[in-house]
Amino acid sequence: MRILMEYSWPGNVRELENVLERAAILTEGPMIQPENLPEGLRSAPYASDEEIPISFSLETLEKKHIQDILNLTRGNQSEAAKILGIDRRTLYRKIKAYNLQIT
Repeated sequence: MRILMEYSWPGNVRELENVLERAAILTEGPMIQPENLPEGLRSAPYASDEEIPISFSLETLEKKHIQDILNLTRGNQSEAAKILGIDRRTLYRKIKAYNLQIT
């Protein structure tokens, strides 16, 4: 519960819903355990630890956000597009434009 409450949820409710849905599917017992959550979520910096410099451009923030979501979804572009609330083709164009790494 602490992991879920302290994560900054850059994808907002859609991201939370997706993570919980996925965790529920992976869980064998009656409770979702930390190991059922994506690695990116378990190791992500929490909202209270994050500071975004004011000098970041909107483009830089968008690039970082998209990369964070791609990392969270382990490179699953369909899932990342759903979390981001954009079309998969739009995501593909942004990945190409920003030269993002898919891991």
